[in-house]
Parts: sequence; C-alpha cells; structure tokens
Amino acid sequence: MNEKIIFLDIDGTIIKHHGGSSSNIHEHETVVLPDIKKKLDEWEVKGYQIVITTGRKESFRKFTEDQLFKAGIAYDQLVMGLGNGERVVINDKKPNGTITARAICIERNEGIGGIEL
Repeated sequence: MNEKIIFLDIDGTIIKHHGGSSSNIHEHETVVLPDIKKKLDEWEVKGYQIVITTGRKESFRKFTEDQLFKAGIAYDQLVMGLGNGERVVINDKKPNGTITARAICIERNEGIGGIEL
C-alpha cells in the first residue's frame, strides 16, 4: 500500500490568505481555494492521512476547527502554533532507498488542485 501523510498549511494553501496576523483571521470571510475539497476527497479515497498545520496561535483552535468544519474541510489532525518561519521536514530513507519525505511549495492562494502525488 502506498500510504502517505499529507501536511497542509491553512492560510494561503487551503483557505485564502488575507494578510496580517492570526489575530485578525476572524475579520475575513472564509474562502476555500479552488479544487481543495476535490483534492482532499481524492486523497481520502486513496487512504492518505491529512494533517492540517498552521502558524495560528493555539488560542485560535476552536475558531479554526469551526472554520474548517463549516468549510467542509475534513482532516485527521490539526497542528497549531508553528509560527510563520520556514518549515523543514527531516526524515530517513528506507533501506531500499525509498525517499520518505519531500516538500511542495505553491504560490500563495493558488490552491492544491494541480498537485499530483
């Protein structure tokens, strides 16, 4: 089985980023970016786990969970408080040489519809 764990940022990746800090996220309408639900459904059918990540403060957890629920965004885990700095994934290769980590950077507010895994 080709199990994957997909780490997705919220603002600018699955929901339109309006700029500013996490303290003003409640001031803007939630706009789900194009093809997000379609891509998440595709990955769910394939058995992939979805881990939502965000720089939003932990104190915004309830708002964020409600926002994702109302937007129809299903996920397996929500990791908060990551800040807005660079995120680096470090993982080992399997003994047969299989690479177990990679990163895909997209343009802000472009969405993930064109990503093929």
